[in-house]
Amino acid sequence: MRDKGIFLRMLFAVGTGYIITGAVFIIYALLLTYSDMTDKNLSVTVMGAVIVSTAAAGMLTAFAAEKKGLMWGAAAGLIYALIMIMVGMCMAENIGIGAKTAMTAVLSAAGGGMGGIVGINIGKNRKK
Repeated sequence: MRDKGIFLRMLFAVGTGYIITGAVFIIYALLLTYSDMTDKNLSVTVMGAVIVSTAAAGMLTAFAAEKKGLMWGAAAGLIYALIMIMVGMCMAENIGIGAKTAMTAVLSAAGGGMGGIVGINIGKNRKK
């Protein structure tokens, strides 16, 4: 494992996750604007985007780490969640840490962990 560069690679992976999240939100906004869709599925879309984005971040991080994919993937997911929570707290005046925030952190860690498992297995299969 390349310990020195793993944290930079994790930050790159988390950034990639945010790019995926942004793309999902832009597509959803366009669908809301130019179709008859309503925003009743907004929370499902947000959670889906978080899970997919953290899975991608976990996969990229674990692929770089080469070992302990679940741990590195979950760590990438938690960093994604912490950044999102901190930005949210800075942007909104009355946001607090509650059940939704905890659920976001748990889903982010789970998504990152699943992505980490996939990333490790892709790396092992690639070396064969």
